[in-house]
Amino acid sequence: MLEAGSSFMKNNTGNDNSFTLLSEVKNSAPPRLRMLIPTLALTVTMIVIDAIFVKALFISSFLAAALLVVFGVISLQEARGAMNWSAYMTVASGIGVGKAMLNAGISGLVADFALYFKNLIGIDYAGVYGCLYIITVIASYLVSSNVAVGLMYPIAAQAAQKSGADIVLMEYCVMFACASYYMMPFDYTENSMVFGLGGYQLVDYLKFGAPLQLILWIATTVVLSLSIEWWWSWVVTAGFFILAALFMETLNCYLRRSRTK
Repeated sequence: MLEAGSSFMKNNTGNDNSFTLLSEVKNSAPPRLRMLIPTLALTVTMIVIDAIFVKALFISSFLAAALLVVFGVISLQEARGAMNWSAYMTVASGIGVGKAMLNAGISGLVADFALYFKNLIGIDYAGVYGCLYIITVIASYLVSSNVAVGLMYPIAAQAAQKSGADIVLMEYCVMFACASYYMMPFDYTENSMVFGLGGYQLVDYLKFGAPLQLILWIATTVVLSLSIEWWWSWVVTAGFFILAALFMETLNCYLRRSRTK
C-alpha cells in the first residue's frame, strides 16, 4: 500500500497492472519542498533550546508551531486540522479513570503487587520495571495504548514512591510498554491496514509479535534498571533490535521453507 501523488498513476499506466488506485485523498496537496529548510531550522532550534536551556518541550514546540504559521509554512486551517482531538479526548478520559482508580485504592493495590513481585524474585528495581511493563502491556491490549497511559501513570507514580525508584524511569517504562503493541492488529492503524489486505490472521500477529514483545520487555527492563548513560542505552537497545531482527528473519525463512515442503 502506497500513498502517492497524482503523477504516480499517470507514470504507471498502460500495460503495468502492478498498482491499483484504491481511493483518492480529497483536498490533498503536493509537498511544498521550498518550506523544507525553514521547517528543519525551526525543528532543530526547538530541540536545541529544550536541551540547552532545559525548557519545557511543550513551550518550545508551541512556539515552533506558531512560527510555522507566521512564516507561512502552514496555514491556520492546516494547524487546526493537525490537532488529533480524538486522541486528546481518549487520553483525557484515561487520565480521569486513572484518577478514579487512585482514589479508590486500586492503583495502590497494583503498585503493591509490583513491589511483591520485586521482593519475590529479588532483583531490586528490575522487578518493579518488569512487572509494571507487563501490566501496562496487558492494559494496552484490553483497552487501547492511549487509554493505558492514563490508567498506568498513577500506578507507576505510586510504585516509584513505595519502592524508591526514579519516577522518570517509571514513566519511560509505561511509555515503552504502551508503544509496543505488536501482538494484535486493532490498536495501531498500520497493523489494521495490512490485516485484511495482506491476508493475515490473528495467529500471525501472535507468532511474530510475541517474541518481539519478549525481547523488548527484557531490553526495557535491563536499560532502565541499570540506569546507564543515555548513549549506552542507545547501544544496548540497538543490539536488542538487531537480535530481534535476526531472530524474526530466521523464523520467517524457516516458515517459508516449511510451507514450500
